[in-house]
Amino acid sequence: MGVGSLSHLRTSAFGFSERDTDNPAEVLYFGIAGRNEDKTRRKCLESTELHKTTLPRCPVTSTHPFERNQCGMFILRPRIHLRLQSSLTRSLIRVASYSTMTSQSTLPQRTNPLLRSLYPATITYTSQDLLRQDEGSDMEWYSQPRFVQHIDDGAIVSLKSYYDAIIKPNHSILDLCSSWTSHLSADLKPQTMIGYGMNKLELERNSHLTKHFVKDLNTNSSLEEVPTESIDTVICNVSVDYLTQPVSIFKEMNRVLKVGGTAHMAFSNRCFPTKVVGKWMRMDDEGRRQWVGGYFWASGGWEDVEEVILKEGKPGFWGASEDPLFVVRARKAASK
Repeated sequence: MGVGSLSHLRTSAFGFSERDTDNPAEVLYFGIAGRNEDKTRRKCLESTELHKTTLPRCPVTSTHPFERNQCGMFILRPRIHLRLQSSLTRSLIRVASYSTMTSQSTLPQRTNPLLRSLYPATITYTSQDLLRQDEGSDMEWYSQPRFVQHIDDGAIVSLKSYYDAIIKPNHSILDLCSSWTSHLSADLKPQTMIGYGMNKLELERNSHLTKHFVKDLNTNSSLEEVPTESIDTVICNVSVDYLTQPVSIFKEMNRVLKVGGTAHMAFSNRCFPTKVVGKWMRMDDEGRRQWVGGYFWASGGWEDVEEVILKEGKPGFWGASEDPLFVVRARKAASK
């Protein structure tokens, strides 16, 4: 995408830039690092190609000078990578990306049980486990709509393919922490799909939702708007790491699901570092999958808790890398 006129760009308080447009695909998303923030942003905007980036990876251990800024957004590639990419032809970049995406999407997924025996007899979470760097108002922080992708194209393809196999047109779906996209294929239209999210404009843009509610689940974990045992499938995309009352929310998920219904927590290794629960930043990918599995067991009423590794992350061209993608899922057990 060419720069065009710089007058069409605006920079929000959250450290990213957006083009005034109704097309989400045209939104530009930047993390500006280093002391010379204005200078760096200007150089990015003046380059011949603008590269959409996604959220930073976690845990944050690197001291690379192009890693972090005060807003918690990251530049994910060194400056040399940006310059090299802008000098290469668009066709070369697209071919490389397409071949990578195709090969990844055909890889078989790996599924492992997260048995109850892996966890303590009593699963508890301390206040420090769930404490965030930024405990300010989430409604205020999310008041600005973000029409951006939070995982890369390969991970999106994998997630859509996964949901194609899980969700049927006659299903009733609950999308927790929803936004402008639920990562469902365009031709997959569940008869009922309810979304809970933090931003009204994002939820209104989501064409899959048949109903939505703006609610901060960290201050009110009730899903009282959804009748008991009315939902076939619950999904939550790249957001389970932001829940500060996870056990309460997982109990509500269990309540609204029909017996035998399933819940799917999809996540990668990217996040807004100041808004995830503190423990998340101190674990590796395997630890995070087990941590989310613990939410199911701690809340009760679940069976067949397991992790699904949809896509392994791996290094890419000139410092770029591909996002991993995981799902931790469970089935609502019948009452004993």
